[in-house]
Amino acid sequence: MRTKLFLLLMILAPQAGQANWTGIGVFVGQGESDWRYGGQLRQARLNQYGLYIEEKTQVNLRVGASAGQFSLRLFDLGDPTLAHKYYGQFLSFYLRMPVKLNKVVSLHTRLNYQYNLGDKKLETEKAEISWNEVSLDVGVSFRFGPLAVRPFMNFRTLDGDTSSASVARLFELDKHRSSGLALDYLLDPTAYIRVSTTFESNRSLQINFVREI
Repeated sequence: MRTKLFLLLMILAPQAGQANWTGIGVFVGQGESDWRYGGQLRQARLNQYGLYIEEKTQVNLRVGASAGQFSLRLFDLGDPTLAHKYYGQFLSFYLRMPVKLNKVVSLHTRLNYQYNLGDKKLETEKAEISWNEVSLDVGVSFRFGPLAVRPFMNFRTLDGDTSSASVARLFELDKHRSSGLALDYLLDPTAYIRVSTTFESNRSLQINFVREI
């Protein structure tokens, strides 16, 4: 799987170099959700950080990509002291479409695909984890001077597997829908800070620092 990820990066790198990127940002985030893992529920706690770049097309569609590092802990709900710890990398691609209705109100949609690959070291062998994740955000933004408030709905699917020399197990996300809220604060006309959170079964918090070129 590491070979596949390396080949994908090699294919995309020349395209990224030729693109006229119009935005760049860094982010850090954390989240909690329940995974159906090997026929049982496990709580997944994920921390990640990375950077992304974005290009604006002539029809106002935004095309972006991000990459970074993650740490993951899978907890057994029957025994919270038992945790499996993984560390790895992720790569994602997204489409984002803001539609401005007037000076105050705009509509926002964002479709994101993310691939994650990591491992953990055991006493005599190494265990690997990988998963694919697709998410869709749909929301309405209200701007009040330098502050924008955007409630949204998040729809998310996730599936993957863990594997070692002795056993392989499949997992998937238990619940697929959450509500959320994003706050944008303009530092100047081309830079802003975004704080985004989701609630209910898939809780998360992410902070973005964005500069538009």
